[in-house]
Amino acid sequence: MLKEISVTLEQAYKGDLIKFQHKRYRICDECDGQGGEGVKKCSHCKGRGIVTKMVMLGPNMYSQS
Repeated sequence: MLKEISVTLEQAYKGDLIKFQHKRYRICDECDGQGGEGVKKCSHCKGRGIVTKMVMLGPNMYSQS
């Protein structure tokens, strides 16, 4: 996330410190951003939300979806 702050040329030249307020979002250590208590990861996708399958179409020919 970017935050735009106006500074004068003199402040930039002198290297002044400027205080500002901002919100910081972090992933919860308890649930790893999954939400709730006792959350378990899916055994098929391991929590990624997608499953990759390889299908053999013929000799040396595969389809990945």
